[in-house]
Amino acid sequence: MRDAIEKEVERQIVRLKPGGGLNPGRWNGTRIPENYAKMRSKETEADYRYFKEPDLLPIRLDEAWKEAILAGFPELPLARRQRFVDQYGLPEYDAEILTGERNLSDYFEAAVKAFNSDPKKVSNWLMNDVLRMINDGAPPPNCCA
Repeated sequence: MRDAIEKEVERQIVRLKPGGGLNPGRWNGTRIPENYAKMRSKETEADYRYFKEPDLLPIRLDEAWKEAILAGFPELPLARRQRFVDQYGLPEYDAEILTGERNLSDYFEAAVKAFNSDPKKVSNWLMNDVLRMINDGAPPPNCCA
């Protein structure tokens, strides 16, 4: 191993001098006296017979169209988690549990709105009672229909 490392250091020193370039190689401990052999060079697009499709037109997206598309997307879990912490004053742990499933976070918000209750109490109820019932196979209570 030491011989391979020393040989590689020597090779790179020579190759890094002006005009040189690094060619990948491999150590072959069975070849004598030269134990270092050049590996094949990297392939290029030509090796894969790659060429650009001439009939495809370039796509140009304007900012208004992009914003209209993104406006229809649902709220992402990390953003919703942070909103639960900021808006409802929930601890990070509660927000993480409640935003783990989209249906659960929707249910939480509907319950807070329906009962005009303390969000922490609703969070505790969901995480302790409702999730226990769901894990036991019982349907959740229909509080917000």
